[in-house]
Amino acid sequence: MDTFIQGRVAGGIAHDFNNLLTVINGYAEIILSELTWDHHLTEPLTLINEAGQRAATLTGQLLAFSRKTIVEPKTLNLKRVIEHRGKMLRRLIGEHLVLNLDFSTETCNVIADLGQTEQILLNLSVNARDAMPNGGTLTLSTYPVVLSSSDARSYDLLEGRYVRIRVSDTGVGIDPEIQNQIFQPFLTTQAVGSGTGPGLAAVDGIVRQSAGSFSLNSVVRTGTTFNVHLPAEESTESPAELSPQDFAPPGTETICFVEDEESVRRLIRLVLETQGYTIIAAESGAEVLAQAADHGGELICC
Repeated sequence: MDTFIQGRVAGGIAHDFNNLLTVINGYAEIILSELTWDHHLTEPLTLINEAGQRAATLTGQLLAFSRKTIVEPKTLNLKRVIEHRGKMLRRLIGEHLVLNLDFSTETCNVIADLGQTEQILLNLSVNARDAMPNGGTLTLSTYPVVLSSSDARSYDLLEGRYVRIRVSDTGVGIDPEIQNQIFQPFLTTQAVGSGTGPGLAAVDGIVRQSAGSFSLNSVVRTGTTFNVHLPAEESTESPAELSPQDFAPPGTETICFVEDEESVRRLIRLVLETQGYTIIAAESGAEVLAQAADHGGELICC
């Protein structure tokens, strides 16, 4: 099966599975928000939600591999993104590893999708963790670079300004015989049942989708360094602060939206109605327009 067909199959499965996970995780979070920390159901629901989130990460990898992910590029300060996820990364890699964050004093802004950028960091950190079972150091660094035409060609890029994300480990390294295969979907050197799916292939897909490049340098029994180049943002405009909200803010407006999956549509309706909104929802554009025509007030459509 060639890569194109693999991508279509993976994307189709991941899209449907992602709808199911949206419902599972959504209702788990709604119930958790109503429980106190010492309720007897809080712990099992938290475990369900955590497992669902890990599964959602895997579907995100599949969607990135198939390039079916809906991206929302915005100006990101990579230093803030990494710091924002620092605690999660420290828990992820475990106490037996040292996490070293090395940021340039210069501005490292890029235009990229926040979720995909976090996925790059997550996948590469997990890959580094698995390469250091007996301990070691994981270093994440960011700094701006200017690639000349010759340097850019070596990375299959155009010359210009980029931000380089470097993820280095002091682990077992990658055998030279398979280094040119590591970006293949589902390739793994780990035991059966280990790994996180199409991790490096997913990173490669995300980076290419962002007009960047992804490369590595590895020495057996010494360690591996991955370099990600993303186009630098030329604007001096300050990036938006990272302050995600768990639920929609309260409101009184009427919102109409289209969602073809009934279970997802019911979840969205519940969340928004709980926040005070009046909802017009349907599985097609024509149907929602027909319902909206009978509404006399102002509408917010999405």
